[in-house]
Amino acid sequence: MQAWMDGQGLGRAQHKSTATILRPFTPYLQADDVQIPGSSAIQCYNPANGQLLGQVNPATPDGIDRAIARATEAQQEWAKTTFGQRRKVLRTMLKFILDHQEAITTVACLDSGKTKIDAMLGEILVTIEKLKWTIQHGEKALRPERRPTNLLMLYKHNEVRWEPLGILVACVSWNYPFHNALSPIISTLFTGSALLLKSSEQVAFSSHYFTSIARTALSACGHSPHLIQSLICWPQTANHLTSHPGISHVTFIGSRSIAHTVCASAAKALTPVCVELGGKDPAVILDD
Repeated sequence: MQAWMDGQGLGRAQHKSTATILRPFTPYLQADDVQIPGSSAIQCYNPANGQLLGQVNPATPDGIDRAIARATEAQQEWAKTTFGQRRKVLRTMLKFILDHQEAITTVACLDSGKTKIDAMLGEILVTIEKLKWTIQHGEKALRPERRPTNLLMLYKHNEVRWEPLGILVACVSWNYPFHNALSPIISTLFTGSALLLKSSEQVAFSSHYFTSIARTALSACGHSPHLIQSLICWPQTANHLTSHPGISHVTFIGSRSIAHTVCASAAKALTPVCVELGGKDPAVILDD
């Protein structure tokens, strides 16, 4: 599977530079190609059949520091971009996803063990809809908003302005590897911030491939790909990321028990956290 992104979005965004090419993606790797004796690498398997997919070297604390430094530098320029420039990047991503749905679903199925129909509906469709909504309505949602005042403060003007947060961290779960990766990327880019995406080690195989869609779109549109950093690490290293003083916000999707650990870690730097815990389909199970 070799894919091309030309930076032209859906027709309105024009980019004249030479096409940027994603590296060829090989869905099946032989064990001899990926086994590293004595390594702490994360081994990746297809949970549906136990097939070995490859190994991914986990991030280290030093690697996390470098990723944050690169994202910080890139975000300073990205914060100055217009909504039109940000829409161009999202249109480029949208065009790539529409043109390469088969490849994306194949990767998602290999790493999560789900069926292709589940991947099409739960990964591709919802991601496309979020991209389309943000492209069409994102600027309106981020316009300055007036706030009422009282009689004693009639001489004052109250207004809410939405500003980029800076460097964001998203720790996302394994169950929808494509959508859970692209969803925070879409919001982060359109609001002028940078993102460190920490995917579950259970889907390490697909994470870098999915984030490369956004990184290549940025490059094709003339922006720094360092705005999006993909990090895969073991749980004992994740604390260095979530407690880092260089980040501005943490989003976490996962279990309640791990959320306690994430919130305690982020509290060391007084970093705000938004958590999504458990499912949304409660049920009552009776004895009979």
